[in-house]
Amino acid sequence: MKGENYLYFQDDAAEANATDECIMIPASRVLGMSLGAADGTGDADAFYLSYEGVTNTGVARGSVLIACTADKQKEAMDDVVAAMNSTPGDGFVVMCDVLNSVFCSPHITGCTIDTTV
Repeated sequence: MKGENYLYFQDDAAEANATDECIMIPASRVLGMSLGAADGTGDADAFYLSYEGVTNTGVARGSVLIACTADKQKEAMDDVVAAMNSTPGDGFVVMCDVLNSVFCSPHITGCTIDTTV
């Protein structure tokens, strides 16, 4: 735990109080990012960050759908990687906080958490 970054995602305009509204993912659990979902669908203003399961649902993987400015997925992905590799003093890295309008990239506009992929 010490020395590792933890990536914070909050996807609701109110305080997190239900399933899939807030998650903190160890950076080492991130599997990758893609423009398309597992079913082959894609979007010009979003991309997926996949991670190894970190919840008690028994599911092996989860994902965060990250909304971004249209056609700026590459730039937003680059900013996500930079944030994941940053060196904050406490290891806490805000990736997407919809409630407080804090994002690790100027191109990110929101996110949706799915812990049951």
